[in-house]
Amino acid sequence: SKGDEEEEANDDDNKKRRKLQAIAYANTRVIEVYAHNDEMRVSKYTTAFDCVMETISIMNYVSALYENAFYPDIEIVLKEIGYTDKGATDPWGTVQKGACVLVECATDEVSSDILLTKATNWKSSSGNSTLADADVLSVLSGHNFDGGTIGLAYTGGACKGYGVNVNEVNPANSLRSVSYTHLTL
Repeated sequence: SKGDEEEEANDDDNKKRRKLQAIAYANTRVIEVYAHNDEMRVSKYTTAFDCVMETISIMNYVSALYENAFYPDIEIVLKEIGYTDKGATDPWGTVQKGACVLVECATDEVSSDILLTKATNWKSSSGNSTLADADVLSVLSGHNFDGGTIGLAYTGGACKGYGVNVNEVNPANSLRSVSYTHLTL
């Protein structure tokens, strides 16, 4: 009958599709990430949407790097992407160029240490429940960091409540900075 033929065709289609797998929580550590693009990074794009799309690509790359690399497995889940509009002040305030703490820096560089501290304070006091509940805040910054730094994070952060990292992201190092520096595990 025609109904049986349609059902059989649907069964064939289902066999060709990739089914989502449930996470084996006994063997997996899920890290929820809130990624925020600062004003300096957003201002380098034609639209904020373009910046957000690249952020998704970067986070997919990071997730792939962590896949099957550790035991227990680490599953990176992008909880939300935030950004600061062009011309607006970042939610943690401004970071002054040329005013570095631990190392000397050029007049066009910002202190990654100061940005990390400000971002950490913002995460804990923002009142944004999605941000507060995320295991990790990843700041993707368009600033030039001090002394050749491309990223800074607290070690063991996601497990101890200090899950914040700052990453210098530009076309020359976008994937390298976020992948090497830190999903603060």
